[in-house]
Amino acid sequence: MPSLDTLRDDTVFLNAAAMTSLGMGVGDVLPVQVGTGIVRLRIAGEVRAEGHAQPLAVMDIAGAQWRLGRLGRLSRIDLRVHPGVDVAALAHRIGGVLPPGVAVEPPSAAIESTLRLSRSYRVNLNVLALVALFTGGLLVFSTQALAVVRRRPYLALLRVLGLTRGAMVRLLLLEAAAVGAVGALVGLGGGYALAELVLGTVGPDLGSGFFRGVVARATFELAPALSFLVLGVATALLGSLAAANEAARTEPAQALKAGDEQRAFRRLARVWPGLACIALGAALAGAPPVNGLPIFGYAAIACLLVGTILLLARIARAVFDRIPVARRPPRASRSCSCAAHRDKRR
Repeated sequence: MPSLDTLRDDTVFLNAAAMTSLGMGVGDVLPVQVGTGIVRLRIAGEVRAEGHAQPLAVMDIAGAQWRLGRLGRLSRIDLRVHPGVDVAALAHRIGGVLPPGVAVEPPSAAIESTLRLSRSYRVNLNVLALVALFTGGLLVFSTQALAVVRRRPYLALLRVLGLTRGAMVRLLLLEAAAVGAVGALVGLGGGYALAELVLGTVGPDLGSGFFRGVVARATFELAPALSFLVLGVATALLGSLAAANEAARTEPAQALKAGDEQRAFRRLARVWPGLACIALGAALAGAPPVNGLPIFGYAAIACLLVGTILLLARIARAVFDRIPVARRPPRASRSCSCAAHRDKRR
């Protein structure tokens, strides 16, 4: 009988959002994974859940406990009280008779917990975006530094022909801004496509299962996109500022000499800035959180990263100086010696 479907242990009722998400209707069989097995439930009808836009499934509680392997277990009991009842006093009375491990919480507690978890995801993703932005700035710096060193004689020739130091700095910064704008545009498009792929494959919780049943879509907002574009260009400008200033300060006669490339950016090889950044990062690592967020922890990671990068040249030089090298030149092969001997006889 259709009226007894609500009491059957193999039937389930879905709302419109769940049917749309699953692409199923009344009469279809819904496979549900329980542990390592599959339980098949028949969709017996549609449940009307007004104001509930998320997918929802309803079935008899005894059938759900049996079919889903939860006999004798309840994860939550919802209570509705009459208007005018003191909720705090009622929760205190109920909590006094509950066994250990069971708590009485208002519905807002679950919402606040979800909001805190969602905020943690957003903050961590924003920090990862800042790390990527910082990495892009370092890449722009290394690229511009290498370009300045390679074009050192040409830039010096421009100075000889009348280009001022300020014009030299503006020229190199304009070049860096163009590189940063192209990189920011590519990053915005790639990030949006990657977000769509991740949301479609692993979900908004990155596969952890915290936001089950939540249908998320990546939305493109113009204001944040423009702010990220400006940040990308600004990072590129900051990353190329040292290279532009070094090219402008170098005397043309000195830059035109052969072997002058070794003097470029010698000031960046100092040890104390890197050690200072590492010490500051170690000091910030033990600071308490701010409003539940590890702000000082993120700053400590940034300081440790910057300090390590500043010391990377020194570390690489120390490692390469200790690598043994051959004191004698490599011996020529026998075939090459024979060919040289024949040429000499001729």
